[in-house]
Amino acid sequence: TASLNAYLDYVEEHPAAFATMLRGGSEDPAIRSAIDAGRKEQMATLLSGLAAWEEAPIPVERTPELEAAVQGWLFFVEGAVLHWIENPGLERERLRLMLRLALGGALSAAVAARDEPSGA
Repeated sequence: TASLNAYLDYVEEHPAAFATMLRGGSEDPAIRSAIDAGRKEQMATLLSGLAAWEEAPIPVERTPELEAAVQGWLFFVEGAVLHWIENPGLERERLRLMLRLALGGALSAAVAARDEPSGA
């Protein structure tokens, strides 16, 4: 919740820059590289946080499924937040709850996919 609040605070303080960044508003390779580096850092931070979760309700060991789920969730966050700043109506608290629930869903999907027999 604290991390999502900090992210949403930043977006609220810089909505135009956030929208431009996510919409690919720059052809500058240095800017694109900085965006990619930021995404990699977010991914690494989230995976590290999950690995340190002592009483996680689901297995959180790093697997290809978990990595894909976390990456997908990060892109979901970007899309949902972009929609939120461009289309007023969704309350911030509801957005934050939706993002938290989506992470739980993504993690559950990763576990289910890992446990599903191949070719099913």
